[in-house]
Amino acid sequence: GEVVTTVSGNKTYVAQFTATYIDYTIIFKNYNGSVISQKTDYHYGETILVPENPTKEADNTYTYTFKGWDLDVTILTEDVVFVATYSSTIKQYTYKFVNDDGSILKENVVDYGTMPVEPDTTPTKESTAQYHFEFAGWDKELVEVVADATYTATYSSTVRSYEIKWVVDGNTVRTDIVEYGQMPAFGADPTKAADAEFT
Repeated sequence: GEVVTTVSGNKTYVAQFTATYIDYTIIFKNYNGSVISQKTDYHYGETILVPENPTKEADNTYTYTFKGWDLDVTILTEDVVFVATYSSTIKQYTYKFVNDDGSILKENVVDYGTMPVEPDTTPTKESTAQYHFEFAGWDKELVEVVADATYTATYSSTVRSYEIKWVVDGNTVRTDIVEYGQMPAFGADPTKAADAEFT
C-alpha cells in the first residue's frame, strides 16, 4: 500500500486488508464423552466430515441403536461439539418351567424385569412301584427376569403301601397295609376244621 505522508493537498488513502480464515474446531463425541473424531481447521462453508456411526454396548436391560447427533450438521459459524444419541430397546429374556425330566411345562419370552408366572397346572410325576411323588415347589426362588432362567419342579416322595388280603377257603380273614419292600406276615398258620373226608 501507499505510505501516509505530510498533507500538502487532497489525497485519498484506501485501506488494505489481508484475509485470514477463521479456524473452527469440530468434535464428535460418543454418549460417554469419549472423542470419536476432532478437527481444528474447519472453515466457514466447508463440508463437515461426519465419522461412521458410533455404537453403544448393550447392557442387561437395553440394546442401543444410534439415532443421530444431538445437533444438526450445518454451516459452521462457531466451534461445535456433536454428541451421539441413541434409542434404546428393552432386552428380552426367556424363562422356562420344566419338569424334573426336563420336559417343558411353560416357556415365555418377556421384557427385562418381568416377574415369571408359574404354569396354570401343578406339575406331576408318575408314581413308581415304590414311591408316590407330590410337587414340592421349584428348585429356586422366582425372581424378576434379568437373564434367561429355568425353574425345575421338585418332588417329595412317600413310600407306597399296598393292601394285602389273607384269604382262607375263599373268605378274607384279614387285610393288612404293607409298605413297599416289607415282607407281609400272617402270623400263625391258618387252620381249617376237618370234615368227613379230610383233615
